[in-house]
Amino acid sequence: MSLVRFSGKEFKWQAGIAILLIIVAFFVYSAPQSQAQGFTLIALILISGGLLLPYFMWKSFLLVSDKVKSARLRWLMSDASASLTYRGIAAMAFMMAIATNIGMETMVGSFRNTTENWLQQRLAADVYIRPEKATVVTLSDWLKGHPDVEQNLVQWRHEIDSSRGVVEIQTIGSSTEEREALALKVTVPDYWNMLHQHQSLLVSESLALEYDVETGDVIQLPAPFTDQWTVAGVYFDYGNPHGQVIVSNRSELLPWIEDQGRVGVAAKLKDGSDGDVLANDLKQQFGLLDSQISNQRDILAMAMRIFDRTFLVTDTLCTLTLIIAICGLFFSTLATELSRQRQYALLRYMGISGRELAFVGGGQLMLIGLFSALFALPLGLIIAEVLVNIVLKYSFGWTMTVSYFPFSYFVTLGGALASLLIAGCWPVWRLIKRSAILSLREAQ
Repeated sequence: MSLVRFSGKEFKWQAGIAILLIIVAFFVYSAPQSQAQGFTLIALILISGGLLLPYFMWKSFLLVSDKVKSARLRWLMSDASASLTYRGIAAMAFMMAIATNIGMETMVGSFRNTTENWLQQRLAADVYIRPEKATVVTLSDWLKGHPDVEQNLVQWRHEIDSSRGVVEIQTIGSSTEEREALALKVTVPDYWNMLHQHQSLLVSESLALEYDVETGDVIQLPAPFTDQWTVAGVYFDYGNPHGQVIVSNRSELLPWIEDQGRVGVAAKLKDGSDGDVLANDLKQQFGLLDSQISNQRDILAMAMRIFDRTFLVTDTLCTLTLIIAICGLFFSTLATELSRQRQYALLRYMGISGRELAFVGGGQLMLIGLFSALFALPLGLIIAEVLVNIVLKYSFGWTMTVSYFPFSYFVTLGGALASLLIAGCWPVWRLIKRSAILSLREAQ
């Protein structure tokens, strides 16, 4: 009763501080968005959630203990609420670790899905060739006459320096295939005709954010651009470290890009044709190297392999964080349960069965763990939304749709709760293996 009385005051103070932090978070969210704002919101969400957790658990356990009629269940819930005095901090760390893990799993998974879908849309051709500029016309004509090639597209690229970093210029033709390969975010009406018939361009999402322009705006870019270029659309671009603009291959800039830039040729094959056969023909006909020819399948596989390796460290750190939190709650509970051997021995001596004692030891910890996990799940999803829509956006200039992974969440929560169940049951199992009178004597 003493523990319950003092823990109530403690948890009320914590809840009051958490409410103040939530109010601060609303003010921070209403401020202009930035990378620092995103990290500040994540910190406020985690700290306020951690402070609220013991209060809600304490109130919930007491409420259930008042409603149940079974004396043993009532004692179990009351004792669980009292145990939050020494389990509360470990439960907070456990909940915050799960929330962070879920938030990172959601962000990385969403990023992976978005990148894969974007690559599949952008890689519309089957074979990509990087020839020398002197041979591009001959190679393009040769591809037109090849029996396996349905269509070939020539694309020019060049980079220019600006006060805000490197800007890559890319040309695009007027074919339907090139139009469908664009991952557009927003456009003006009739943007396609506007792009090819007027002094207009498409800008990548990161460049639009950097230059603070929207569709219909006139963008200020360094020479050879003039001051009259209009933004006809904004497109998603997850594979470029620089801002990028796309201009028509009918543009007045094309001679300059052809003279200064580099060229690429994309070949779309007919149904049933083999890209390896075309690659061998290209090597024999033009003396191209393996590094100058790539097929869609290899590019996609390599990109996703690099992606997974890049985020392997992130997954490892999240797993280590979760393991540390589980160990903290495990050893905190283990030490507590060992210190309560006298209480368990007395209960057993009074007629409580070993199965019921195991239920008490593991059940209380499972209740705390399950409550923490359910509390952490929505908190983790909120963190994922902040990471994707604020942190990533203002770190890299990218936005994406948040995806959810129920099976992954189930595995994470299930593994954590299984570890806690072992922590609660093991000391009791050691106790019930001995006789009741011997356990009582050793606990004196």
